[in-house]
Amino acid sequence: LGLVASGLASTREELMGFFAKTFYAHKYGNLAGIEMIIDKILQQLRAFGFVEVIGDVPEGNPFRKASSLRALGLQPTPIGKRVAELYVDPLTAHKLIQCFTRASKPAELPLLQAVADTIEMRPLMSVKKADTEDINQLLAEEGKNLLSDTPNEWDSEYEDFLRSLKTARVIQGWIAEVGEDKLLEKYGVTPGELRMRLDVTDWLLYSSQELAFLLKKMELQKELRKLRLRVRYGIKEELLPLIRLKGVGRVRARKMWSANIRSLADVKKAPLPALARLIGDKVAEDVKRQLGEEII
Repeated sequence: LGLVASGLASTREELMGFFAKTFYAHKYGNLAGIEMIIDKILQQLRAFGFVEVIGDVPEGNPFRKASSLRALGLQPTPIGKRVAELYVDPLTAHKLIQCFTRASKPAELPLLQAVADTIEMRPLMSVKKADTEDINQLLAEEGKNLLSDTPNEWDSEYEDFLRSLKTARVIQGWIAEVGEDKLLEKYGVTPGELRMRLDVTDWLLYSSQELAFLLKKMELQKELRKLRLRVRYGIKEELLPLIRLKGVGRVRARKMWSANIRSLADVKKAPLPALARLIGDKVAEDVKRQLGEEII
């Protein structure tokens, strides 16, 4: 997809020419086998709607074999080009698109689970015996709202599905302002692993925003944008207005909220000494400057 989207390969033959020169082809030693792999991937990308064929396609047979497309050109669709630019796996992008077409009323946990159940989040968090009760309760409460089908318990995908639920639950705890120490105690996730998963989640949520935009699902895009900010700062939705201020993190924002300073207008009206007692002298002065006030 990256080669087609960047214009480095505009035909199947050019794709073959590129891969024939790779170290993989040298070690694999079977160009016919590589050709079959490329044909299969091209068919999949066309079925996903990420690549289209330029030229005449016989009526009633829009998905003929890629090997019969030698003389025809390949070009990315707008959404296929964006997927390549985002560097997400096409399988991930396709799965998210499928989930988003089902998201009539987007909710927090279903969106997090959809993002967690992707290739980029592997390896997922292991599910321990102590997690079973929490996950079973989660399935009972939220199972019908999930954006992908729940596998049968005997399916090979079921274990990864449970792991994706646990991963989503941990991230949900983070945006509910649960401390790192509590997440470690309850789920066994260390601060380092939590940070790594939050970084990947941020990337996938941004990619999801872009896909939602191309799908013209503006309400979903708005929810994904808010969710991404909450993941970045580890906050409940109510703190979003305050977190926009430079120097105000989750702890300072919560202190301000608890003191009934809950909007930018409230911050502007708050006396500087009172604000300074909450978030410190220098930060309070900087916040006031950000809102256009002069500090003498």
